[in-house]
Amino acid sequence: MKSGPSLKKVSKGDPYRASHQNKIVDAVNNAANLAVDGASGYALASGQYLFVPSEEWCYAKITAKNAGNNYDWTEQYPESGGGWADGARSGTESANPAIEANEAVAADFPVYAILRLEPASNAWIFFLDQCS
Repeated sequence: MKSGPSLKKVSKGDPYRASHQNKIVDAVNNAANLAVDGASGYALASGQYLFVPSEEWCYAKITAKNAGNNYDWTEQYPESGGGWADGARSGTESANPAIEANEAVAADFPVYAILRLEPASNAWIFFLDQCS
């Protein structure tokens, strides 16, 4: 993961140079280059994507891939001793399916992931590389 510029705090009596100010300006300009992609996240100028979770989310056990990019799922709760317990929410191909955000395909099931409710479409979205 690439990190931003490292700025040192200025102490009384330290010289303040143009390079200090330029680092601040660069950081602000880089932040201003974020492009909003609906309500789901931000696309960076570098092509990377920041995932911004909605308020509504849950852990889920993904159990099968169906037609298109629809997956069957069951809500999960982490157990104190390890492992997972089934929750009340679930979805199938025909009712409330989970949708993999990058159209990736799981090799084996079950797969554990974080589902988030996409406010614009009211669909449950996940990334296959979470929690597996």
